[in-house]
Amino acid sequence: MRILIVEDNEELAELTAELLRWVDQPAQYIETISLAGDLDTAIRLLPQHDAVLCDGQFPLSQDSLFIAEEWDVVQREADRCGIHFVLYSASPGALCDARDSRIPAISKPACIDEIYAALTEHCRERRLAAIADESGH
Repeated sequence: MRILIVEDNEELAELTAELLRWVDQPAQYIETISLAGDLDTAIRLLPQHDAVLCDGQFPLSQDSLFIAEEWDVVQREADRCGIHFVLYSASPGALCDARDSRIPAISKPACIDEIYAALTEHCRERRLAAIADESGH
């Protein structure tokens, strides 16, 4: 599984990636983790991934000082591409909007096990379905 983390706090993004790799060691679902700190980079990198963990607010571009709540732009593009999306935000409004739309949403801060489970749930389901298909043929 290829994961994209959309987070403008570079230190938090790197720590999250490191912890996800650590917790994934037994299962080895994760192939690679990429980081995007702004909307432009997130949209450009998104098609190369299977799942995205997305902050609720981040800059529109690398040069932008303006922080926007644009997670829904990333979510719509992920949905269009068939990519699993998980919102990871401290914004009560964003979390409420996501949950009302049945979009997986985790409140910051969260334990790494909760983040890992939300990201890998679809991967585990696909593997089980593939095993079931193989045993049926």
